[in-house]
Amino acid sequence: YPGLTYMYEKKHVCFAGSVLGTNCKVRIEGAIGSTSAGSSWPQVHRLTWAEPFGWEDTCGFKDVIPILGLGIPSSPFILGGLGGLVFDLGYSLNNEPRNFWVCYCPGFTAKNDGTKQPCKSKDDFRQVVGYLYLFAVQQLVATIVPATRFSLQVRCGDVNGCLRNLDNRIKILDPFHYLPTRNINNYPIWDERGGCRKRLQTVHYLYPPNCVSATECSSQVNGGINRDNKFFTGLKMDNVIVAGLSKEMEYDVCYCDENCIVAANWFKVGNFNVSRSWTAYLRSGSAASIYGPLEVVNVPGVLSLGTKPDPTYKWDNRGGISNSLQGNPSLKLLEDNNEQVTNAACASQTPEPVFENHGCLDAAVCYPFGWRNATSETITFNSKYFYGGLTGKMSPDDPLYQATDLAVSAYKSGIYAVCYCEALCDQAISWAKLTRLEIRGPNAAQKWT
Repeated sequence: YPGLTYMYEKKHVCFAGSVLGTNCKVRIEGAIGSTSAGSSWPQVHRLTWAEPFGWEDTCGFKDVIPILGLGIPSSPFILGGLGGLVFDLGYSLNNEPRNFWVCYCPGFTAKNDGTKQPCKSKDDFRQVVGYLYLFAVQQLVATIVPATRFSLQVRCGDVNGCLRNLDNRIKILDPFHYLPTRNINNYPIWDERGGCRKRLQTVHYLYPPNCVSATECSSQVNGGINRDNKFFTGLKMDNVIVAGLSKEMEYDVCYCDENCIVAANWFKVGNFNVSRSWTAYLRSGSAASIYGPLEVVNVPGVLSLGTKPDPTYKWDNRGGISNSLQGNPSLKLLEDNNEQVTNAACASQTPEPVFENHGCLDAAVCYPFGWRNATSETITFNSKYFYGGLTGKMSPDDPLYQATDLAVSAYKSGIYAVCYCEALCDQAISWAKLTRLEIRGPNAAQKWT
């Protein structure tokens, strides 16, 4: 076909994983190689990559940037496997999306004077065999907290890696194995064993409704029409409770650009972490409250909610809550000595009458209200009204009015589930059991008056 160069237009996709086991593997379909024992074909046919410069191919001219190739002894001039048709380009140096020309050397020597071996310099790689888009996922908040809204950005290589349509989809998976080398979600798009092709979405994905099978995912969860970035907004993940405490979790993100009912169009583009929630320690007399933390029976205190530090993000070393948690949330404390409280119980039940200044007008409206403390990256629950109001009366006979914080006292010692709702608290899906709170007393479950 005159004027058409199919290998020039071939699109290869990988993701920037930055650890061994997330290697970028490229298959050159249609190439003819010898698979016989002792064949030298894989030893003289190699693949490399070249930095783009405009829209002209740069194979044989531009330098090989050491972004890829980690973990591969023959890098940056990669030997083939499986008869020379599959080339393992190694894993990436970081999580940055990039574009590269894919360059092939069929045992060629540009300087054919007998002084050098073939396929040992960039000049030998003159044949273009496609364009590589290195995808990445970026979570748009420093910490993601269960049952709270967050957004993910799928970065389609450096530029133009995605199609300009609304047919794109994502699917959130549990890692198949904790070792990246054994996680089938990391397999390349062309591998029929890949987890993104056949595995169901994690049960810990909450909202908005998405995948009902391995390939049928909602058109309402699309990333827009931008060719460089796809933005998936308003997502929520469930909490995972172990021994009464929330557990930090990692999830893989699978992406499809079009015709997503076809399993072969799904591939992994990255991952994200959901942080562990905990009750943050609030110093007495701090800027947030004149009270100390709520932790001892019959002693007024204030509850603050934060997260454990996430080492993935260096700016989150305080272990606080970022803008994943919205302002003005609701909280309720439910007795949980036997760890029986579930997310459903959080949505439907109300606290026992063992607290002062804490309770619920109904299952959806509870006080004290929370406000976001951006300085300490916590949600502090000591507000008498929505929007963080700490003074004034709602009405002349306002039962919540007092001159300072709405500090809470507990009359019964024991373990309480900390139930949290970010917004729309009349909907059961909005509530989650985030962590536990221990109220100390002389005896367990002792009630004081």
